[in-house]
Amino acid sequence: MEYDKTARFTGNASIVLSSLRDAFLNQGFELVTHEGHSFEVRGGGMMSTRQHPLVGVSRAEAVVAASDVTLKAELGGVRRMQYFIMLFPSALVLGLCVVFYFTVPNGEMWVRNTAPAMMLQWVVIGLFLAWWVRRRTVRALDVVLHNAIELARQL
Repeated sequence: MEYDKTARFTGNASIVLSSLRDAFLNQGFELVTHEGHSFEVRGGGMMSTRQHPLVGVSRAEAVVAASDVTLKAELGGVRRMQYFIMLFPSALVLGLCVVFYFTVPNGEMWVRNTAPAMMLQWVVIGLFLAWWVRRRTVRALDVVLHNAIELARQL
């Protein structure tokens, strides 16, 4: 698991569990198992950075034991989005290099002079965006866990 967090809570364990479960189900996750003090959900994956950050989770599992709640998640959707963010712009620049090299007069000069700067630019932007996508999803998981604990404490 790429996300694994355990937190203490006071209050009703079923409220914590149902709050966590509902947060995932509201984002379109499929309930795989649901037992007395645990559940597992599976998500469809992240297709865009404009989606809710929780959809970056491909599989999540929550377990309530005594006064502790553990939330574990695999960030498969995040990983897939990171690969896309890193590979697509670079592949696009390489494709443009091939096209310009063979079709534009003096295209080899453009490829030699401009393409490396474009590649470097997209690598830096891609690294930042990949970090940002992961951070958003981890932050959303932290918020869901915190909210579930607060609900149990207040009710």
